Amino acid sequence: MNLDKLKFSIEDYLKSNGLVLYDIKYEREGEDYFLRIFIDNDDYNITLEDLAKANDYISSILDNMDLDLPPYYLEVSSPGAEREIRNNEEITKAINAYVHVELERDFYEGYLLDFDGEVVTIKVNFKGRIKNLKIELKDIKFFRYAVKI
Repeated sequence: MNLDKLKFSIEDYLKSNGLVLYDIKYEREGEDYFLRIFIDNDDYNITLEDLAKANDYISSILDNMDLDLPPYYLEVSSPGAEREIRNNEEITKAINAYVHVELERDFYEGYLLDFDGEVVTIKVNFKGRIKNLKIELKDIKFFRYAVKI
C-alpha cells in the first residue's frame, strides 16, 4: 500500500485548514484493518469539528483512490495529549512543556527547559528538591509530552 500517495492527496487540504499531518498508520488488529490518520494544528488545540471535517474530506479522497487494500476502518484523530516527541523540531517546540523522558534504566517527568541540538535540560522534582537534569539526546529511548496530575 502506498501511504505516500494518500499523504500527497490530503496535504493541501490540511494546510489550507491550518492542520498538519502527524502520522499515518495502516495496522491489523485481530481480523480487522485500520487506517489511522493523526492530524493536529500548530497550537495543539485541534477541535472535534476540525477532525470531523477532515474525516469527511479524507473519506471522499479514499473513495476515489485505488489503494488496493482489504476492507478497513478509517480513524481520523489527534495524536493525543501525550504524543511522542519524535525529532529535533518537535523537541524545540516542546520547550516549557511538561514531558516524559525514558532512558535505558530510568525515566523522568518534568518541564523541558532547553535543547541545544544534543542535550535536553529538564526541570524535575526529586522528593521536593528541584533539579535541572541535562540528558544527552542519544541516551533517550523514548520522549513524549506528559500530563501533570
